Formats: sequence, C-alpha cells, structure tokens
Amino acid sequence: MDKNKLINDTLSSLEIKSEYEYYGTIEKDVKEIIKLCKKVIFPIIFIEKQHRDVNREIKESLDELYNLLKDVVKYTDSEVNFDTLITNLFNSFKVIREELIADSEFAFLNDPAAHSCKEILLSYPSFRALILYRISHVLYKNNAFVLSRIIMEEVHRITGIDIHPGANIDSPFFIDHGTGVVIGETTNIGKRVKIYQGVTLGAKSFPLDKDGNPIKGIKRHPDIEDDVVIYANATILGGNTVIKKGSVIGANAWITETVDENSVVGHHKEAKNE
Repeated sequence: MDKNKLINDTLSSLEIKSEYEYYGTIEKDVKEIIKLCKKVIFPIIFIEKQHRDVNREIKESLDELYNLLKDVVKYTDSEVNFDTLITNLFNSFKVIREELIADSEFAFLNDPAAHSCKEILLSYPSFRALILYRISHVLYKNNAFVLSRIIMEEVHRITGIDIHPGANIDSPFFIDHGTGVVIGETTNIGKRVKIYQGVTLGAKSFPLDKDGNPIKGIKRHPDIEDDVVIYANATILGGNTVIKKGSVIGANAWITETVDENSVVGHHKEAKNE
C-alpha cells in the first residue's frame, strides 16, 4: 500500500477550508474570554495577588477582552454587529456584578451549610454557573447565539448544570447543589427562587410544521414566579405551565399544568393551597 497516496487522497476528500484553521482555537479562546470577564466583574477574586494596581489590570483585561471577542465573534456569529454587542456587554458588567452579589447573599441566607458569602463566591459550582450565565445571557440577547452557547456548554461540562443562555433568570436566584439541573431556553424565573439538584425546567413534545420538523421560536418552557422553591428532581414542563408565586414543588414531582399561588405540590399529590 502507498501510505502517502492514501493520506493525500483522504486529505483531498475532506476538502478542508481555511476558516477551519481558526475553529480549532475557539475552545481555548472562549476559556480566555471567560477568565477575562470574571476578572472584570470580580477583580478581588479573580485577579492574581501580585497585581497591586487593580484598575490597571481591569483596564488591560477589558482591552484584551475587546480584541479577543472581535476575533472570535467573526467566526462564531459573523452576522452580529460587533460594536453594538461589545458596547452592550461592557455596559452590562456593573449590573451583572450587582445581580451576582445579590445572588450570593441570597444563597448565604438560604443555605445553612454556607459559612460566608466568600465561601459561595469561591467554591459553589452553582455560583460559577450563574456568573457565566449572566454574561452569556447578554451575549445571547445581542444575537451572539453560538458564542453564548459555547460558554454555557463549558459551564455544563465543569459543573453539571445546564442553563440555556436564552433563559430569563431574575435576581436573586439560588441553585443548591446543582448537579443535573436543566433550565431551557424560553424559561422565565422570577425573584428569590430556589431550586435543588436534578430539577428540569423543560419542554413537552414539540409542535411540528407541515414538513414534520419542530417549530422554532415558540415558548416551550415554564415560567417560575417569585418566591418559589423547587426541590430535588422535580420536572416541570411546557410553555404554558406557570408555577405561581410562593409555591413549593416537592421532590420528584412531575408537573405539566399551572400551579396556583402559595400551593404545595408533592410527588403523586394534587396541588393544595396553604
């Protein structure tokens, strides 16, 4: 056998295009984007100790982030207006930080195992997921759909928490433990909501178009109103399903219909008003 001919014929058949050369570095670049965003939002945590001039470090991080995003977005979301995207992202950092501080304080108040907000900021996988969700959500709202999804799949890989960047999650919000949580694209979550490991906020079967393909762009996932608690492994499905304010959803519950305010729903039990 002519090894060289086999290799060259295979290479030719693959029709490798020049832009593929860049795709191979996107994973590394996205990890750097994540690192830079975390430095900007929480410099006291993510800037290395030897950097005494924090403002200079943040300025350099913003400059590097600008340049890196410009390169990456060209390939992941080429149709996006970069000037609009980067302006909206940079203008969102202050609000994102305020939301995340509120998230950490809410987590501390609701987790008896937490000794301080510092412990939550430094060690909780759910908080790591929220940092990157709140950044990705801004990217998603500015039509950087691919980049925002890549970032959240990195979160999914590291934490086991699967949040679609399109979901709308108000603050404060707390995921306790977190492993196996799934929050779908069209989910809306209100203030002071707590959910536990294994919770799915998902879709039921999809309506199909005339060609038998799932219809895109419709509401598929539930709404969770303010002050709701959802315990471990509960499954709540459907775009018309609303868990109304103040309700408690018990572990392993299966819900596909709206639950009234201040209800308690247990496994294999009807919803009851308190």
